[in-house]
Amino acid sequence: MGFERSASSCVKRKAGTRSGVRECSTGSPQAMAATPTGDSQLNGVRTPPPIKVLRPRMLERVLNSDAREAEQRWRSRKPLAAAYYRYLQWMLRGNENNAGSEDYPPWVESYSLFFTASCTISLKTFIAKVMKNIDCSSSAYIIALLYIDRIRAGPYRFDMHDSNAKLLVLTAVMIASKFVDDKWYSNYHYGRIAGINNRRMNQLELYMLELLDFRCCVNQESYRGLEKRILLSAMDSQKNVFIHAKLPRN
Repeated sequence: MGFERSASSCVKRKAGTRSGVRECSTGSPQAMAATPTGDSQLNGVRTPPPIKVLRPRMLERVLNSDAREAEQRWRSRKPLAAAYYRYLQWMLRGNENNAGSEDYPPWVESYSLFFTASCTISLKTFIAKVMKNIDCSSSAYIIALLYIDRIRAGPYRFDMHDSNAKLLVLTAVMIASKFVDDKWYSNYHYGRIAGINNRRMNQLELYMLELLDFRCCVNQESYRGLEKRILLSAMDSQKNVFIHAKLPRN
């Protein structure tokens, strides 16, 4: 009993020395009032104030820097996004014109893998979202279009329309970026853009590689020709129709 009283008195005397106020050995109201602001006492023992979690300035600078870089990247790619959208619109119109022909490809059940109901935004907005959140080279975007051209003209005669164009473009960009860029994003990152899980994104990647027959190389002549047309279309902001010449077969 005496030991506990002396220990309590020692704690109180130590607290009183820091605060500059003399405290008595008993837990009197005067001693309780002499504690520093923000502290509390429980059974005669002084407890520290609650910890305040502050956001590190370094983390804040990094986040602001990433946001500025994304905004600058998007401003520089707005013309490319417009040209990209016009080219895809040309593809979609071509499918609509061929829908009534006799040699139109039959429906294949595995094509439904590219359908998405979670991404309800327009194709134009989706392309802008992809280019704003994926920092890959411009070559990857051009090669992705060549992949889609190859799939549509291949033996499977893949049918492209508004319902599957978003995931088709996203998967093609992902494969092209992995093929030509030194650094690339994970499949999980691409899936978050479209609102799908990582497992389905892996399935889309494998299925598109099968449609491409695992041939990721492109013809240099085809690449230069499409790159020139995309750049010319991007520079002409008043152009409403994308004029597409027939590309040589890879």
